[in-house]
Amino acid sequence: MKLRELQNKIMSIDMQSLKEQAVKEHSDEIVKLNQSQLRLGRTKDGKYIEPSYSKAYLKRKRKLSSYVAPDGIPDLFLHGDFYREMETIIEDNQYDVISWDEKSKWLLPRYDDIFGLTKENIEKIKPMVTNRLIELIKNKLN
Repeated sequence: MKLRELQNKIMSIDMQSLKEQAVKEHSDEIVKLNQSQLRLGRTKDGKYIEPSYSKAYLKRKRKLSSYVAPDGIPDLFLHGDFYREMETIIEDNQYDVISWDEKSKWLLPRYDDIFGLTKENIEKIKPMVTNRLIELIKNKLN
């Protein structure tokens, strides 16, 4: 391949589209990382989810084997509907995690910053997305 041909191929690459594809291909992992944070009662900033559960609700949560967050800290998990409906969406050159579950309309105003990854989890997913992006670019150049 001549230098001019390579230059034309490089110039024709739609990097935004490839970035979105790389993120999209790892969207399940992104959701799982967000869910694991929530199960531990953590926001995207790594802080505990607030406000705490009421005493009555906490009494019920303590009886559940699925409750692994520190005592009193919300994990937003009861039957799993909110978690099952989580999805990664890509808009405006960024990704967000959302839940299509109907409870979102009550949970989001009450609990801040529950969607998104902690710095630690961003560092876990970044190499996967970056490596996939490199593969996609190489495929375009071949």
